[in-house]
Amino acid sequence: MVWLSKTNAYSLASCTAYCDVREYDTRGPRKPVISTKVFGNQNKTDIFQAKELYLSKIIQSKLNDSHVYVVTQEGHPVMMDRRMNYKIVKKMFGSKGSVRDANTLIVPSINGDQEVFISCGCDRFVRIFDPNATFKH
Repeated sequence: MVWLSKTNAYSLASCTAYCDVREYDTRGPRKPVISTKVFGNQNKTDIFQAKELYLSKIIQSKLNDSHVYVVTQEGHPVMMDRRMNYKIVKKMFGSKGSVRDANTLIVPSINGDQEVFISCGCDRFVRIFDPNATFKH
């Protein structure tokens, strides 16, 4: 569970083991304001071919208030956009297995401040991700 304090002091987001990302407003009823099912292949039309993702951790971006990072059961961090109803923007390939801890860090660079995502998995490696990097295969 993470407080979304940059945008609204009353909002918080949580992720569940049943591939749900939910956003709550503490001023209203106990029901979620936004509830979204997250599938690995984003194919919501054929529910039997959609791969459900166990979500373990959720972290808010420090630079972009509309982005959150969610760590999946496979150990991969996923960047999601709150403005697009928690749609997966970018999937980064991480550790082999579960992630023990994850956080974001702001690093100064020549072009201004840049955010990196850091995760530590059960395979005893610390991985540093640049969410803005693009790779060509």
